[in-house]
Amino acid sequence: MLQQRQIAWPAYFVAASLSIIPPVDTVLQIVPLRLGDPRWRFGAFGLLSNAMMIPMVGLLIAFVVSSYFEHRVFQRILGVIAAAIAAAALIGLGLFALDVLQVQGDVKPTGRTAFYVAGSTASIKAILGIMTLTGFAWTAFRAPKKQKDAPLPSGAMIIGGNKKRSSVVAPVSLDVSTPTAAAPAVAPQGADAE
Repeated sequence: MLQQRQIAWPAYFVAASLSIIPPVDTVLQIVPLRLGDPRWRFGAFGLLSNAMMIPMVGLLIAFVVSSYFEHRVFQRILGVIAAAIAAAALIGLGLFALDVLQVQGDVKPTGRTAFYVAGSTASIKAILGIMTLTGFAWTAFRAPKKQKDAPLPSGAMIIGGNKKRSSVVAPVSLDVSTPTAAAPAVAPQGADAE
């Protein structure tokens, strides 16, 4: 089990890379921030909703690893992070809907189809991301608490060195205080009976 546990940290690093790098790259693409411009907000939300897909894979890896190795505290931390991002994405989706209404009047008739497709795909990706993040948060808080190891019977021995995964041998008591019936004497074969 020790060798299996050693893979937890590299898996967490991969999960962190997948969860952090794509959103940071996207934020670097949308700076400088122009929060007063509804067209900028429309484009920024579209880029951020695209950037949500790969971090979901990273979160999935982190949740699977924390569940497998029973890192319950870390799993709950991930649940809080997932819930916070889901809430922020839900607020962003509401603001995005208002931006769509505000920007659609400025769109030329030839570009309306592309505008509506971009708005729809960004909304669908955001909704899927919110549902996934909510599922992660729900799972993290519904996970069973770590089971405590059952106490060993007195005098029991552990075979294999690990109380959780090895065989436990209960002590055997031999009761020697009760006399046993004497075995009948048997004459050896071939001996003449006298």
